Amino acid sequence: MSSDYFAVDPEGLAKNAPNMRAYSDQMRQVLTRLQSRLNELGDCWGDDPMGKAFAEQYLTPRDQMFSGLQGLVDVLDSTADGLETMAKGFHQTEEQNTATARGFERATDAATGPDMDPRTSGGSHSSGRARG
Repeated sequence: MSSDYFAVDPEGLAKNAPNMRAYSDQMRQVLTRLQSRLNELGDCWGDDPMGKAFAEQYLTPRDQMFSGLQGLVDVLDSTADGLETMAKGFHQTEEQNTATARGFERATDAATGPDMDPRTSGGSHSSGRARG
């Protein structure tokens, strides 16, 4: 069953952006520490035939892992940016809709006068307000 409305909690979106940033920072730290530690070890497998065979099997997957972790960091950063952007956009849309609705109310009041019922099509129908 589909609904006829769409609801968003802009504050909820904005509140979760820092969490995404924290996850991104954590993964960035993991990647940096891993790269640093592996760089400290250097090419410790040697250059004999067995070391060369190891390097052939190790280097490409290692680089792919680095790339994958960096991709995860990038996605988490992008998600945080998206949450912030969507929260701001939905908040601005709500503010604009509220301002527009207030403009309609003022226009209706000005067109009908204080003693006119805006639900009728002309004529001087009382709105039920007491005159003072």
